Amino acid sequence: MPPAPEPRFVRWLCGNGQDRARYADMYSRFARVYLFGALVGTAVLLAAVWFGWVLLVLHLLAMVTIAGSASLRPRARYPEVVGACGFVLLELNLAASVAVTGGVSSPLLPLVAVPVLGQAVCFRPRAILVGAALGAALTVLGCGAATALPPPPPAPDVLLLVSSLMVLACVVLLAHLLVSSDLLSRGEAMLDPLTGLHNRRLLESHLEEACRQAWLTGRPVSVVVCDLDHFKGVNDGHGHGRGDAVLRGFAALLREAVGEEGLVHRMGGEEFLVLLPGCGAGRAVRLAELVRARTDEGRVAGLHVTASLGVATAGPGHTDATRLVHEADTALYEAKRSGRNRVVCATRTP
Repeated sequence: MPPAPEPRFVRWLCGNGQDRARYADMYSRFARVYLFGALVGTAVLLAAVWFGWVLLVLHLLAMVTIAGSASLRPRARYPEVVGACGFVLLELNLAASVAVTGGVSSPLLPLVAVPVLGQAVCFRPRAILVGAALGAALTVLGCGAATALPPPPPAPDVLLLVSSLMVLACVVLLAHLLVSSDLLSRGEAMLDPLTGLHNRRLLESHLEEACRQAWLTGRPVSVVVCDLDHFKGVNDGHGHGRGDAVLRGFAALLREAVGEEGLVHRMGGEEFLVLLPGCGAGRAVRLAELVRARTDEGRVAGLHVTASLGVATAGPGHTDATRLVHEADTALYEAKRSGRNRVVCATRTP
C-alpha cells in the first residue's frame, strides 16, 4: 500500500529534500535555543517585578513550549511542523506579554522580533515571510487587546533598555550562527572531501590573484602539475578504498613538501596542481623533484607508487594564467611520454 500523500501545508512548509536537509542541519547547529529563552526570560522576569504574576505564568508557558518543541522534534514525522508551531506559540506568548504590560508603550515590545529572527535560521524564505507577517499581526492584536485591559502600573525606563539589549544579544548570537554556517558551507564547497585540499573551483581565483600579484610586484609565479603514474592499476588491483587511501597519502605528502610556499589543489582523479606565487623556475623544479623522490622512495598508503610532474613558470609581465597551466600540462604530458616518474620543466631553469 503506497504511503499517504503529505498534506499541502507540510509540502509548502518543508519544501524539497534540500530544504529539509538544510532545516535539519541548521536546527542541529541551533543548540543555543535555551540561551535565547534565557535572554528573553531575563527581560520578562525583570518586568514581572512591576507587572505581577501574570508575566511569571507566561514565562513558564514559554519555557514549556521551548522544552516541548526540543523534545518532540526528533521523534516527529515532520519536525519542521513542530518547529513552526513552537515559533507561533512563542510569538503568541510574547504578544500576550505585550498586552498585559501596556501595548504600544510596553517595555517588552522589542522582544517580539526574537521568534522571527529564530525562524530565519531554520526555514526557507517563503515561510520566514509568512512567519514575520503572523508575528506582526499577533503583535498588533496584543497592542489592541491592551486597550481593553486595565492600565498597567508605571514601570521604569530601564525595562525598555533591558529588552532592547536582550534583543541585541539574540541578534548577535543568530548572526554568529549564520556566519559560522556560511563559512563552513563555503569551506566545504571549496575543499575536496577526500583529501581536504583546495578543489578546482578555487583554482581560478587563486591563479588570478597570484598572477595579479606577480604583475604588481615583478616576481615570477610557477605551477606544478602532478599525476600519479598507473593509478588505474591501484584501483583495479587493490580496490577503490585503497586507491582513496593512496590519494590521501599523496595529498599529505604534497602539503608537507610545499609547506607555506604554495597552494595545493586536487584537480580531479589522480591529478594535483601546486600554485607557487613568487617562486622561480629553479625553485619550482627542485620542489617538484623533492615530491617525485619522496613518492618514489617511500610507500604511500603501504604501496609503491610514482608520480610524474610538469613545471611551468611565468616571469614578470608574462602572467597569463591559462597559458601557464597549459604549459605545465604540456610538460606533464612530456614527462609521461618520456617514461613517467620524472619532472619536466616547460621553461628554462635559471
